[in-house]
Amino acid sequence: MKTLYQKYFLEQRAVIIFLFLLIAFLPFSSWLVSLTGITQISLIRDVLLFLVLLSALPVLLRNKKLEHKPQFLAGLLFVAWALLSVIWREPSLEQWVRGLRFTLPPIVLFLILSQIKIPLRRLAFLVNAVCLAAILIAITALLDVFNSPLPLTTSLSGSGTLESAHYVGLLMIKRAQGIMAGPNALGLFLLPAFAISITWPSKSLWPKILSLVLAMLIVLTFSRSALIGLLVIVLLLFWQKAKDKIGSIKTIIISLALLLLLVCAGFVINKTTWGKQVISHNSSSSLRLEQYQRIWQQKYNIGLIGRGLGTAGPSSINRLDGGENHWTENVYLDVFEELGLVGTIIFIIFIIVLIVKTSKINNNLGRATSLALWAFAISGIFINIYTGQAGFWYVMLLLGLAINTQNNNKDTK
Repeated sequence: MKTLYQKYFLEQRAVIIFLFLLIAFLPFSSWLVSLTGITQISLIRDVLLFLVLLSALPVLLRNKKLEHKPQFLAGLLFVAWALLSVIWREPSLEQWVRGLRFTLPPIVLFLILSQIKIPLRRLAFLVNAVCLAAILIAITALLDVFNSPLPLTTSLSGSGTLESAHYVGLLMIKRAQGIMAGPNALGLFLLPAFAISITWPSKSLWPKILSLVLAMLIVLTFSRSALIGLLVIVLLLFWQKAKDKIGSIKTIIISLALLLLLVCAGFVINKTTWGKQVISHNSSSSLRLEQYQRIWQQKYNIGLIGRGLGTAGPSSINRLDGGENHWTENVYLDVFEELGLVGTIIFIIFIIVLIVKTSKINNNLGRATSLALWAFAISGIFINIYTGQAGFWYVMLLLGLAINTQNNNKDTK
């Protein structure tokens, strides 16, 4: 028995090491590509994911039954459908692979983590690593806010160079970016860390201070989708706490009143010149509307199976095959364009079963992950959640770790 335990420990140690390296690399990937001009640096992420799978393989092969079947099967079905799109794809094979690299790896990471058991002590280590990475990125964003940004380019910079400044519409208000791929990427990346900081019980003031700093930075990105995600987290947390103290009916009334107040405030602000720039970002809203209309007009061409991976979303920017960029800034419409109605239904089912699952995990990590998942699910209506990629990777990683806490609880019963 001791020998088996030692063997299991060694396997787990390899998984933990590669997961830690993946956590450490993800938020710095775009910056390293920008500084060096070597786009192949981003492949380190794929290599680390492969090593996670390889090191977890002995454990996966010994499993006699699937854990968390609805979530695993929904995710696996989406991965399988996306891979099948290579048969009917419109883009070149190289562009299709690029789309695959944007879409599938975070979900594959979740599938791996949902089937292995990581000791609680190492789970805590990985969650702390996520928080530390977020703090480091937050520091770079603070430097940006105080006009002391880290350099984003060098003499080696080439393709994939990060822009040094983003502004709010036509206003000369600089948006916080740090070293991420842009303000939207920063906002989405900080949402999971904000969810952890605002839900973590501690007598210390540090989690509260961290949550305030992260919330401020998310606001200063002026990313409408990230701000919506922030509001979703705050309102859901308010709902959870209020209904236990004042009851569901009063909580519903207060929540509806708050939503109405926010809508009215947004309407009034949008009537001002500066407010319209803040809310619409000049022509951004009208460009999105044009894409929605295009999708509606081409819905029968897209049909049940779509155009294939790499034809929509962030992966279609500067396409490798010279094809047209389709970016609706709506993850569900982008999935529809790539994988058709069938792929979209599978993707939505996957998100729903994950939300249901996390709502039943009765621990701090489960609550934080549930809030982050809700934030991404709703923000996805207004932006593709693969923007910047690191944020969605972290959500899938935290989902896998949260489910792992249940795996550990089963062993202790």
